[in-house]
Amino acid sequence: MADRFTVVVMLLMSTSALALKKGELLDMSFGFDGNSLSYPGLGFFELTSQYRGPLNAIPWVEYNNILSPEHVGTHMDAPIHVSEGKLHIDEIPLSRFTCPAVRIDITEKTKLDRDYGMTVQDLQDWEEVHGKIPDDSLLFVYTGWGAFYPDRLAYQGTTRNDTFLDEQGESLVHSPGVAPEAATWLLENRKISGIGLDAPSLDIGQDTELMTHQILLGANIYGVENVANLDKLPNTGAWVYAFPMKIVGGSGGSVRLVAQLKADTSGAVMLSASFVTLLGLISVLFYLQTCIFSKMAHRFTGLVVWSMFTLVVALEKGEILDMTFGYDDNSLAYPGNGFFQLTVRNRGPKGVFPWLEDNSFCTPEHIGTHIDAPAHFAEGKMRIHDIPLGRLIRPAVRVDISEKVKVNGDYIMTVQDLQDWEEVHGKIPDDCLLFVYTGWGAFYPDRLTYFGTTRNDTFLNDQGESLIHSPGLDPETATWLLENRNIVGLGIDTANLDYGQNPRVTSHQILLGANIYALENVANLDKLPNTGAKVYALPMKIVDGSGAPVRIIAMLDGDSSSGAATLLATFFVCGVFLVISLIFK
Repeated sequence: MADRFTVVVMLLMSTSALALKKGELLDMSFGFDGNSLSYPGLGFFELTSQYRGPLNAIPWVEYNNILSPEHVGTHMDAPIHVSEGKLHIDEIPLSRFTCPAVRIDITEKTKLDRDYGMTVQDLQDWEEVHGKIPDDSLLFVYTGWGAFYPDRLAYQGTTRNDTFLDEQGESLVHSPGVAPEAATWLLENRKISGIGLDAPSLDIGQDTELMTHQILLGANIYGVENVANLDKLPNTGAWVYAFPMKIVGGSGGSVRLVAQLKADTSGAVMLSASFVTLLGLISVLFYLQTCIFSKMAHRFTGLVVWSMFTLVVALEKGEILDMTFGYDDNSLAYPGNGFFQLTVRNRGPKGVFPWLEDNSFCTPEHIGTHIDAPAHFAEGKMRIHDIPLGRLIRPAVRVDISEKVKVNGDYIMTVQDLQDWEEVHGKIPDDCLLFVYTGWGAFYPDRLTYFGTTRNDTFLNDQGESLIHSPGLDPETATWLLENRNIVGLGIDTANLDYGQNPRVTSHQILLGANIYALENVANLDKLPNTGAKVYALPMKIVDGSGAPVRIIAMLDGDSSSGAATLLATFFVCGVFLVISLIFK
């Protein structure tokens, strides 16, 4: 009866998932601040305020500098971290950052043993209930340890922050992880994109050789550590977006991890009625079977739910476009704001490790492809950690003014440009992310061409006039948008929303003052369509940040034929299972 009841419950859950057009979003990243934890010996995250208050003719200016190890807080381990010659963080394919998510719950065992390592049996027990771990998924191990973050003693089992080894070379750290045997089994029997857990390390704290790291990362499988809110992630049925900071040559980086708990069915709503009817028929047939087939029913229902979710994603998901410039010595910040610096801490064999690579970085918030939080130029408005997830994942529109910019490098986008765009494409949708394509991104990172000056210490001359020459928004255009349209953010392929010759950054003041964020130095806007894309602009989650590095990914229009093919395949599998179950009844 329990299994029959489960069938009915899962059917209802599946029906609800199809009925909802917008999925619930779950933030699985801890904020970065002075309490952020790294493995003992790797350093600390530091945010240093550079300015906060009125400046010249600007009512409010706020900006900070960041000093941080790559491997701190919620972060991603690139395979190169412990495996020579493997992928750096900027080399991992985009397709591996957008994955189906599965969660394996070992919390009952970690309550009894804080040094527990997930076993092969744990994986096989999970599959007995939920079916085979899907290919290309991001596998999460829920240990329950996230409840202790950021209490260093409770989370890591030691208050030491300078080293994880005692004088005898034994580990001071006590925390759960993944046993090397389980890592080997996953590598040999399943095909996952990455593995994440709510603990300090993929390995159990007492493993001083990091064997699980070596096994998985050695196969170019990335790791995500210090994951937040795993208690809220379901065991199956979620889709996860894991966007790391794009550090060129990085062994890891901060990652913004977001799960969509229920599928977006905008592309599949026309199929939902027939699909749910099929599920209803399947449930009735299984209900009529004897309890000897309950395990088959349970597995089968899980398969149907997963197939339905895959269908929804296939209909929605198309080509993936990276709209982020990598962070390196060439990254551009507005003159006077500073530079990005990557410092190598270790790159080569170390102790018992055949290879260990890790770095730290120092950077202004507002450099390269970054986000301006409203607080950057508007006192009391939202800082980075305040911006709701729903405003960072939005449909995108692009207004192309590149032909006019070719004639005048100081071109100012007008209200007429927006109205001309609407004549062709219709009204700018509510709650969208608006991009202005100037063509200026083609010059990045050539400082002279991009800024119109080689100065990097200031953007003003002795008379207080701007040295910068680049296109941007007319303040009247910003006002028109604010009064007549409802956008959540505005992005541009220049270093500034404002045109370069406006040192008062008036458009910034207007838009950010209304809690509309900005994205600057956006890459590949030439490849973004004018309509039809969905953009994920996920910044480093800096507590009290006025801005932050951001990973911007666009999902272009999906191929509906792939969704149809998935539907047909699902129907076929359903039919096979039904025939088998009825024959052996």
